[in-house]
Amino acid sequence: MNLKTTRGLFALCSALMFGYCATASADVPSVSANAKVVQITLSIKSDKSDKVASVVLTAADGVSTNVDERSSVSYVSSIAPCKDNPAKICAEYSDLKTGFAFGVLPRVLPNGDVLLDLVYDSARLNSMRDFKSDIGTIQLPDVSKNGFKSAVKVKAGVETVVNSATDASGKQDVAVTVKLVDPKTGAAI
Repeated sequence: MNLKTTRGLFALCSALMFGYCATASADVPSVSANAKVVQITLSIKSDKSDKVASVVLTAADGVSTNVDERSSVSYVSSIAPCKDNPAKICAEYSDLKTGFAFGVLPRVLPNGDVLLDLVYDSARLNSMRDFKSDIGTIQLPDVSKNGFKSAVKVKAGVETVVNSATDASGKQDVAVTVKLVDPKTGAAI
């Protein structure tokens, strides 16, 4: 099946998980007139705040799609005498990826329900702690991670929680809502 490139518009309001909200919208892929097209809304909600991330993806039946809303945060991971000049102190930096990545493969069942193969991975920076020594200060990231692979059957138009995780910062629910759309107009059917 020849698919036209799916374009998306992504807005990232901040670099940290739940310190941001992301939205995405995608064009309906060009598919044959009898193909089924699914619009998938992924919502990430926290019980301790009103902050929500929401992503809308559009995929043809049996064709996978994904979104990657991760960003890097650099931090001082080590300090030591410099290799080329041991009289000096050098800092080494590491990158920490925060945000989320989400992949989905939808399959429309004969009764109109949708079977979703899901892959989700997220990381949130809770805090960056400074650790001081005689030669300098390094940073220790406190990170909450959540991820899952799942197959779930959902009814069109019904929000379904597909994963819940609890950490020191509270509970996080990942939910999906699907709807079948007309491949020519993008309107719900």
